[in-house]
Amino acid sequence: MNRAAEIEFLREALRRRVEQTSIRHVALEVKMSHGGIYNLVIGKVVPYGKTLAKLRAWYLAQWAQGGEGLSTDAARYLIEQMLGSIPRGLRPQAGVELLDGLEVLYRKYGLPPPAWLHELRRELRADAEAAAASAGEEIEDGEDEDEDENEDGEDDEPE
Repeated sequence: MNRAAEIEFLREALRRRVEQTSIRHVALEVKMSHGGIYNLVIGKVVPYGKTLAKLRAWYLAQWAQGGEGLSTDAARYLIEQMLGSIPRGLRPQAGVELLDGLEVLYRKYGLPPPAWLHELRRELRADAEAAAASAGEEIEDGEDEDEDENEDGEDDEPE
């Protein structure tokens, strides 16, 4: 998620929260002035630095407390935050791998994966393929065609 998309995502989360409560209530949650929240909500200002850090922390706290349902966009945002230290061009593939592992865990415990998981994995896979194409690489799909062959190209299994 690029910076502009992240800001719009956070701005939308602020709007929803203001509709549920009030600008003053959200200002207390975010630890900002009510005027600052108002200007963010109406799009008058673009957050950066400490303000953006406060909004990120607020959103993650809201989500963790169950105050925000997990949509595909919210899941994408959370994955971006978790994978923030991975180089940007590699994040989509890392996100696919993270979602693959998450699906394994859901299945292991007999639960269906969340509705957003398949959609987000499809989106991240497309992003990973685009990143790989621009870098001139092929995406690893988790299956190695030559997995059963040894160095000589012969099958390792006894006949």
